[in-house]
Amino acid sequence: MKTLTNKALDCISCAPAALVALALTCYLPFMHKPVHIDGTMMVHTSRQMLVDVWNPPLGEFGKHLVLHDRTRMPEQSVFFRTGHPPLVPLLMAPATALARDGEWPFHAFMLGFYLALVLGGWHLFGLFYAGNNRIAGALLLTTCPAIVVNSHNIMWDIPITALMTWTFVLFIRALRTRRPGLYFASGVMTGIAALSKSNAIALYVLFGLYLVWRRRGKALILWGVPAVVLPGLWVIHNVFVFGEIQYLSVGWFSFLPGDIRYRFERTISYLGGCVLVPPFLYWALLRTRKAFLGFVPVLVLAAAWGGLLVGVLARPLWFGVTYAMLASIGLLFLYMLVRTDQHRIACYRSRDERILVAGFAVLYLLVLMIHPSSQVRYALPLYPFLVIVVVDAASQLAGQQKRWFWPLCLCAGTGFSLLLSVGDYLLCDGARRLPGKLDEKGYAPRHTWYYGRLAFGYYLYRAGFRNILTDPGVPEPGDYAVDEYLPRDYPVREILPRRFSLEEIDTIAFYQWALRTKGRYAGFYGNSRIPYALDWASPVRAVKVYRLKSAGPLPSAPADADPAAAETGVRP
Repeated sequence: MKTLTNKALDCISCAPAALVALALTCYLPFMHKPVHIDGTMMVHTSRQMLVDVWNPPLGEFGKHLVLHDRTRMPEQSVFFRTGHPPLVPLLMAPATALARDGEWPFHAFMLGFYLALVLGGWHLFGLFYAGNNRIAGALLLTTCPAIVVNSHNIMWDIPITALMTWTFVLFIRALRTRRPGLYFASGVMTGIAALSKSNAIALYVLFGLYLVWRRRGKALILWGVPAVVLPGLWVIHNVFVFGEIQYLSVGWFSFLPGDIRYRFERTISYLGGCVLVPPFLYWALLRTRKAFLGFVPVLVLAAAWGGLLVGVLARPLWFGVTYAMLASIGLLFLYMLVRTDQHRIACYRSRDERILVAGFAVLYLLVLMIHPSSQVRYALPLYPFLVIVVVDAASQLAGQQKRWFWPLCLCAGTGFSLLLSVGDYLLCDGARRLPGKLDEKGYAPRHTWYYGRLAFGYYLYRAGFRNILTDPGVPEPGDYAVDEYLPRDYPVREILPRRFSLEEIDTIAFYQWALRTKGRYAGFYGNSRIPYALDWASPVRAVKVYRLKSAGPLPSAPADADPAAAETGVRP
């Protein structure tokens, strides 16, 4: 028995190194991934901080971020378009200085946050589990689709998830040990999180109200002073430099019932689909007849809503079935997160710890409901706590099921995450290759116009192509227009002067990869109700090239355009 115990201890002590090795295996093959989604904003903000760290200007490319956030900050400031606080772009500035035509310095910088999240998860699960359950939870967090795919992006979401996870770890340890230094460290981490992304407000409400409720004045001061002072310095800077406070100037929060419904129906699907391959979640969560019977009403509700979406959105049956499957798991996840008394083996030392876990789930869900849109990446801070639910459920399996569950689900989940990551890589690599392809075909940048955003607009802008909305010149008959139709975003025909008609002359397609994150109903980045989809027939990315003609009516959308065009990633 002593030998077994020593082996177990050796396994536990080696686990962090093994987790780092696994994380590197999932990350390093994607070190050259192109700038993607809001990465354009992150990279540009960091570049502008190299120009003037005290008051970074909007810059030329900032004028092209017209479809991103818009704040009430001064129009000459980069923060007019960047709705996030400055810390992460500021820390990335040295990598930005190194990056010229390649993206690897950005990814080398972001790797640190992914590893911090992996190790933060290890310590979080160590608070509630021991032995194999702790290891299983850490492995699942490291390899789950939501974390792996987003870790390859140059955005704020992995950093804020890592910081919030560590904040929670430090706060729980402070409660258990009553050590003043841990309360202070948790407050420092809270302040750093607030300087990284405003989602950290959930931590302020949770920990602040808890300490007031428990009448722990000394702890409140130790935690609260650094938590308030650090973002307070940014507020003071804002007042003196901009005359506005960035935290209060972001105008995309919405409390309209229709918008909340829009976000909730996506969020539950994303939560259900991006922790683990869904069949394994059913295996773990519905292990008994009682659990299955209790799940039936949830499944019926999700199936009814999926059927309604099929009818209203004119989607195929597989879309409704997939949505029902993922949304039902997401609803069950939320129930089990809030009902922490249902956790059988999670070693909560007190009722207060259960309240904090459940309270964080509720508060962060409320944050998601007022976000500008719903995307998998916005929900990332919930995923470490979803893993707790999975580990707790899987621990109740018996016999051979318990023996085979974790090896099978972790292998399948890691493989699925990497395949989905490849699809996401190819999606933005098509945008990176597009300028060269256009030039190769004779569409000179000075005569070729586009209207778009994200990676599509970023790489065309860098190559000298002309944005119809922001270029000081005007299109002329005989010029060309590039329209991204797979995945569908903002069609160029909607912004062209009415005096032009379009003559389709070319189609440029990139890659065939069935598993995708965007387009043909996949909505990992918010443009659909399910996070991923299979499409064997269509290319991952495709554009149409039109010649501008001076007469005739504007054509309607092409027949082979993405049917998901009606669902854009950002709500009007």
